[in-house]
Amino acid sequence: MTGDIFGLDGGYLPAPDLEQAEMAVIGAAMASNRGAEAAADLRLRSEHFHYPAHQIVYEAILRLWGDGEPVSPVTVMTELTRTTQIGVVGGAPHLHTLQAAGEHWSLRANAQRIMDDKARRDMHIAGVQIIQISQGADYDPAAAGDHARKILDDALIGSDGADEPVRSAELYVDALHRLEHPEDVAGMIEPPWQDLRDLIRVFRPGQLVTVGARPGTGKSTAAADLLRHVGMTLRQPVILFSLEMGAAEITDRVLAAETSIPLENIQAAELSDRDWDKVQHAARVFGEGTFEIDDSSDITVARIRSRLRRMARKNPARMVIVDYLQLMKGAGKHESREREIADITGSLKRLAREFAVPIVLLAQLNRGPEQRNDRRPVKSDLRESGAIENDSDIVILIHRPDMGDPDSTRPGEADLIVDKNRTGPLGVRTVLFQGHYGRFVNITRVWSSSAHATEDAA
Repeated sequence: MTGDIFGLDGGYLPAPDLEQAEMAVIGAAMASNRGAEAAADLRLRSEHFHYPAHQIVYEAILRLWGDGEPVSPVTVMTELTRTTQIGVVGGAPHLHTLQAAGEHWSLRANAQRIMDDKARRDMHIAGVQIIQISQGADYDPAAAGDHARKILDDALIGSDGADEPVRSAELYVDALHRLEHPEDVAGMIEPPWQDLRDLIRVFRPGQLVTVGARPGTGKSTAAADLLRHVGMTLRQPVILFSLEMGAAEITDRVLAAETSIPLENIQAAELSDRDWDKVQHAARVFGEGTFEIDDSSDITVARIRSRLRRMARKNPARMVIVDYLQLMKGAGKHESREREIADITGSLKRLAREFAVPIVLLAQLNRGPEQRNDRRPVKSDLRESGAIENDSDIVILIHRPDMGDPDSTRPGEADLIVDKNRTGPLGVRTVLFQGHYGRFVNITRVWSSSAHATEDAA
């Protein structure tokens, strides 16, 4: 066997016994339909083979078997002749060699040997690609680092069939399980505000959830509520990427919300003895918490992906929060800020699907609400790009009627306006904004007879 068709991939040197293992598998698969089925059941695909000639022969075998045609050395040779590939693979003599090399008894072991070599080959190719990235003329550290990590992760994960289409029977079983055991569905995160749950029962993996508001309305408070709810109440891994506030300031808000100590007292370090008792009591809750905060000033989609890949190796995130969109920068150059924002939101949506996690994206609204008599926002007020609305699965807008209206009949109230919802109804639910405690709370909580709830609402 000579020629480039039998050459090596980019300098990669396979193990000396690999060629014999590939020949043994192809010979067994070529012998009969049962042999072809046995190889296919092992999820062995043509790209697993190192030698291109073997890839071509194996593709022909699978094509015959998949079409319900008889599989034998004669039919395989006929199929290769029909596709004008018989000469490329070495002709009839090489097919006879493959037939003689067939080993049914060691099919599984040889198939595993081939797949192991494919993993090793992928690692080699990944290393070559990473070197090429490092030598690129337009080298960008953040983008290059993320690209290199993705190449390496893809090589390590390999191809295990997870990307294959799912059959209807399997989809039905999954749907049935969700119906019978809704509480067991992985990745579902309920909103922290109970009054909102009849509109949005859960945030689902793969969703991009945009929370929009005018400056000073409570975007960051909502982010802190989500962080506390997922990381401390549900004790699920969650990470907040904050471009607006530092980690210490966010922690002060979470501590105030958790202990019902006025935020200004915590920030001024002016605590009573009772306050100190509350802080000490909160130590256990924080110690058992599972949230992380990244307050770097240069947060990009590439950085978010990098952090999620790192978390995925030990404790995958169940929710991602980004505060906030308009402070982010896109990768590369864009013809306009609108295109840059569109690139960011599209990338975040793909990231949510890639890591099977809901991403909550805080965003600033334009001045549209201020031009209306009721100052009520709508989703088209999302600033700088219509792509925000298009890419989002859910859009929640925060409206506080008492902002800018000292005579408001609704002091302290905040409307959570669900203006887009691909998995449920639209509507408005009202909560209380307790800025002095750095949190939103349910109105129903205030009416509770619980002494704790009454104290929290004070």
